[in-house]
Amino acid sequence: MTRVFEDYIRNIVDELNPAIRVEFLLPRETPYTDPIYPVRFKTDTAELIVAFPQRMVLIPEGKGEVYETVARVVRLLNYFQRRRPHTDLIS
Repeated sequence: MTRVFEDYIRNIVDELNPAIRVEFLLPRETPYTDPIYPVRFKTDTAELIVAFPQRMVLIPEGKGEVYETVARVVRLLNYFQRRRPHTDLIS
């Protein structure tokens, strides 16, 4: 099932911005909660790690939540790609 999750996220990213690289980190069990599945989203200028709870990964009803989350991450990374780094010193 996690392979389906990985393929789903890759397809979303390829559709929205193929320049973003996706890396799936090892699932982790957190105390008192469901296991989480961390995913690293990277561009040349930014990097975000999002931890998806098991209920979003393994339950078909979580598919919509996963899509919305990935779409927001892609929009955020696109924002950082467009911004130019500040070269002025703050005094």
